[in-house]
Amino acid sequence: MRKYLRLFRPVVIVLMMLITIQLIVTHTSILTVPAVTAGGESFQLFRGPGGPYEIIVGVQPHKPKVGIMHISVSVVEPGTNRPIDGVKIMVVAHDSQGKPIYQAPALQDPQEPKFYDANITFYEPGQWSLNIKVDSEARGPGEAMVPMFISSTSLDPGIEGLVVLLMIVGGISGGVVYLTWSSRRKRTAALSQ
Repeated sequence: MRKYLRLFRPVVIVLMMLITIQLIVTHTSILTVPAVTAGGESFQLFRGPGGPYEIIVGVQPHKPKVGIMHISVSVVEPGTNRPIDGVKIMVVAHDSQGKPIYQAPALQDPQEPKFYDANITFYEPGQWSLNIKVDSEARGPGEAMVPMFISSTSLDPGIEGLVVLLMIVGGISGGVVYLTWSSRRKRTAALSQ
C-alpha cells in the first residue's frame, strides 16, 4: 500500500498545482480591465460622411454585446484619408426608442493620434445607435448616426470552461480520496497497536 501512496502523492501535488495555475491564469485574463486604446485592433463598424468629415467607427469586442464596449473613432478628410487633428468628439448612445441614454467623450490616443477612444457600458441588449458628434474650429460641426445591435452576454464557457471544471472536480475528488485513505490507514495503524 505504501508503494501506491508514494505514487499517488506526487500526482495529487502536481494536479493541485495545475489547478492553481489554471485558476490564476483564468481569473487574471477574465478580470483584466479592457485596453484603453485599441485603435487598429477594433472591428470597423461604420465608415461614412459626417458633415465636412469622413468618420470611421470601430468597436471592441468585434460582436457588440452587453457590457463594456470600447469605441475607436477616426476622423479623416473625405477623399484623401488624411487624419484631421484637434477635433472634439462626443459619442452618444441612443436606445431603440431613439432616446439618448449614455454619452462619453472620445479622447485622442497619445500613442496613435489618429484614433479617439471612448468606453461605454451597455446594460441591455437590443437595437442601439451611436451618434458620433465631431467638432473643430477650422471645419465646424459634423455628426454620423451608426446603428448597431447589442447582443446578450453569452453564458457558454466553451471547452476551456469544461477543462477547468474537470480539473477542479478532479482535484477535489483526489483530495477527498487521499484524505479518506490516509485517515483510514492511520486509524488502522492506531487500532492494531
